[in-house]
Amino acid sequence: MTILKREEWHDITRLTDWDFSYVDHETAFPIWMSGGEGTDRNAWVNWREDYRNSYAEYVGTQREKDAAAYSVKAALQRSEIYDNLPEGWKSNAKLHFTALTAIEYLAVPAELKMARFGLTGGWRNMAVFGAMDEMRHAQINLWFSHEFVSKDIHYDWAVKSYHTNNWVIIAARALFDGFMTCTSAVDVALGLPFTFETGFSNLQFVALAANALDSGDVNFANMISSIQTDEARHAQQGGPSRTPRNTPSGSSTARSGCPAGSSRSPPAPRWTTTPRWRVVSSPTRSSWRSGSASSSSPRWRTTA
Repeated sequence: MTILKREEWHDITRLTDWDFSYVDHETAFPIWMSGGEGTDRNAWVNWREDYRNSYAEYVGTQREKDAAAYSVKAALQRSEIYDNLPEGWKSNAKLHFTALTAIEYLAVPAELKMARFGLTGGWRNMAVFGAMDEMRHAQINLWFSHEFVSKDIHYDWAVKSYHTNNWVIIAARALFDGFMTCTSAVDVALGLPFTFETGFSNLQFVALAANALDSGDVNFANMISSIQTDEARHAQQGGPSRTPRNTPSGSSTARSGCPAGSSRSPPAPRWTTTPRWRVVSSPTRSSWRSGSASSSSPRWRTTA
């Protein structure tokens, strides 16, 4: 039997989508979870990621990276490298484990939100890989930091940091909850992969790896480089998610989802993706008990 090359079948599988017969699209992808209001639904079909791989390729690559990272760690456990590291670098390593280990785990449901409510099949497929990446990052950070708890109790902050009310942690918790937990899928794509991972963590991890090697910490450099390769792949979810939202009003089908020359105008772009709600009227507890509150009158409405 002839085996097709990946490029001959992968686009078909990654773009597979369908219309629901038992529920409408707006119910399956509610605007407050998916985002993207003010854009044509068909425009998201043109969402494209530059780096593509199949599940088999993903699993094979991740297995090789894990084998490389953990084998180096096992070999260096019998050495005295850690005892000879500069104290300044040890503080950098503790800061990394403290600030990002739990956040890597928080990114798992953020990626899963895009995997469920992303507005096209390719995006949802990439987000599944992203969720597995983030789970791996949380595990590898916890495993590598745990080795040093017996030598320095501060490494315990890799686990407990976000369960404290340290003022820095409070600020970080509010920041990451703001663009990962309390937002729509489009907001997550713009806040996490496009802004934070592309603009910060990718650059930081490359620099950390170089700094670790300069300090003699081969173990940390190997770990953070392994993580960075994952970040570079799933960070690409952010860029394509901007395209349907910034579409000019005269574009063709490839951008707006409207045929070229069509009299149908593409929807105006909107900058806000998550509905904002405010209470218009709130019946008192006694009115509910007495039945005087009308169940048919709306009590909520959106504000522009």
